[in-house]
Amino acid sequence: MHLPRPSEAVLVAISHNVVLRRILFPLLWRLLQRDVTIRHHWTGDRIVLHLFRHKGYWWYGRRREEYLMRIVPRLLRSADVAIDAGAHVGYWALWLGHVVGPTGHVYAFEPAPPQLPYLLANADACRSQNVTVIQKALGSIAGRAPFFLEDFTGQSSSLIPGYWVTETARHLSVVPIQVCEISVDVITLDAFLKDHQITPRFVKIDTEGTELEVLTGGVMMLRQIRPRLIVEVTRQEEHVAALLDSVGYRILDPHNGRVLPPEKCKEPRTVLAIPREEDVSALGCWSGGCDP
Repeated sequence: MHLPRPSEAVLVAISHNVVLRRILFPLLWRLLQRDVTIRHHWTGDRIVLHLFRHKGYWWYGRRREEYLMRIVPRLLRSADVAIDAGAHVGYWALWLGHVVGPTGHVYAFEPAPPQLPYLLANADACRSQNVTVIQKALGSIAGRAPFFLEDFTGQSSSLIPGYWVTETARHLSVVPIQVCEISVDVITLDAFLKDHQITPRFVKIDTEGTELEVLTGGVMMLRQIRPRLIVEVTRQEEHVAALLDSVGYRILDPHNGRVLPPEKCKEPRTVLAIPREEDVSALGCWSGGCDP
């Protein structure tokens, strides 16, 4: 299904106009309570989404995280293995699967029950047939843990109670956002990789506040396998930077490939982390000029 995408000017107007948001979003919330199938903007695969809860994928289209999507082919090769920690509905997992090709593989971790039917359907339908869904959370210690589900987009559901992104969304939202607590299985990256004899070349982490815990549970991976990382850091930013530094990673701005100064590692942001022994210049061009 082809859905019309707003122009950049319209997106900016809506995001900055509270009155317009208060009119538009309740209307969308009432009208768009159904699933829809669209084409993935980077792979061409058919993907199933909820028309309202997952609207960011069709609303922004190819513009959504474009600067990150464009550098993925510089970080992965055909036949590589990739990890998608916090896979949501599989948009990133399908792109990673497309880049590594049918001889590569992607392991997509997602614990949130509302997202799993979409993730499983999209992984099953992808043309590469190389995405395995792991219905668990990643953390620093294996076991069971409380998980806090939000029912707006599901993108800020978290192991962290009172997670600030969810609370900010609840405060700003013009439609009601409910949060409920469930219990989910948690495993560590190191244990998973050891059990399955996996050596990933790339790991993407978008786990809504538990980035440090995921990295701590994968510290042997960081020391021995040395994958390249993209991490959305939203909590304990200085501790994340310190851990990456301690295991010999260089933290870069994914917009331009430049090393981030220490003060920039103290605020929420998405970072690219590359082992220090790698020549960053060998990765080639950056987001603005990299064509997948």
